[in-house]
Amino acid sequence: MSPRLFDRLAAAASVLILIGLGMVSYYFAKKAEQNHGAPAVEGRPDPDFFVEQMTLMRADANGNPSVRVEADHMLHYPLDQRMAFTRPRIISLDETQPLTTITSRKGSAPDSGDYADLQEDVQVLRAATADAPPMQLTTETARVDMVHNLISTAAPVQMQAGDNRLEGVGMEIRDQDHQLELKSRVRGHFPATTRGDDTKTR
Repeated sequence: MSPRLFDRLAAAASVLILIGLGMVSYYFAKKAEQNHGAPAVEGRPDPDFFVEQMTLMRADANGNPSVRVEADHMLHYPLDQRMAFTRPRIISLDETQPLTTITSRKGSAPDSGDYADLQEDVQVLRAATADAPPMQLTTETARVDMVHNLISTAAPVQMQAGDNRLEGVGMEIRDQDHQLELKSRVRGHFPATTRGDDTKTR
């Protein structure tokens, strides 16, 4: 079975699991009403269901899996139609782009899944390519826009790629054109490279 076919099957399975969980949570909510004799509260602020070891897929415009979202724990809040994650992981599935994995301690996303807001120890890991070393970026908050393939933050950022290091405040990564922009207070360390008898500083 090809990896792409496997991801499509996993995406369909994850939708069925969520539907099943919604039905189960509805059943238990009704049983609780009968047992306690209290009516259901419309728009309640507490979660209506949870998922342990969650995996969800997002497809692109052509129906191909583009992003996989995982979390150790997910709570769904019906009042504002949002999901809250514990230790979320966002993994790119676009075969034309370097593998990128984004992790944090906490996060949230709307039911649409168009973006995710990550908090606490956010790390962006991009795999090495034929002409670039692996890249690691750390910050405390970030928004991952899954519609426009954009990662952004207004917080301080530290980045390392090979022996090169950059830091600054505020950042945007545009995945489609492999562009990274640091907004302000930018500082970098680019060690000298030696080729034969020549030493060059970048």
